[in-house]
Amino acid sequence: MKAVAQAQLMAATDPNEALKVLESIDLKKAPMVVQDEVRAQRALPTCATIASAKRASSRRHAARPQPQPKAKAFYAAIMAESFARTGKADEAKKLLDTYNDADPAFGEVRSILLRAQVFTYFQLKKRGLAKRAMDTLAEIEPGMLAAFTIKGTNPEIIALARQTLLRPALREG
Repeated sequence: MKAVAQAQLMAATDPNEALKVLESIDLKKAPMVVQDEVRAQRALPTCATIASAKRASSRRHAARPQPQPKAKAFYAAIMAESFARTGKADEAKKLLDTYNDADPAFGEVRSILLRAQVFTYFQLKKRGLAKRAMDTLAEIEPGMLAAFTIKGTNPEIIALARQTLLRPALREG
């Protein structure tokens, strides 16, 4: 757990080093909870750069079956976003189609599902669906839109995020 915490702190300043720390953890010796946390952290876009995500296989990021709906949705959203960002948008959509982002059982995970939808729908060239997902995300968690404006993100996604952030209704709320 110490290495996982260290990697989380490093991810903000040096994602490549954080990924190295995570990859150094021997998953065979770690408890199941730690294994899933490491797999999830490896898949997070803030930790796994696009280059490292491309070389990673879906088996490497696959989380073990989770008994809680929120945990399942959380890991599915992380995997789907990773797939979408690495050119596997069809796989991402299949994964996201198994979750209804409006289901109250998902609670705070809903915003992560919506974020994955934005990236997935943009890759599939379904701009209307991407905009709808971003609008819904802006309504429930406007702070997450800033993450779409970072360097390296698709310029169309950046423009949509900025447009959404500048909407009068969002600024008044």
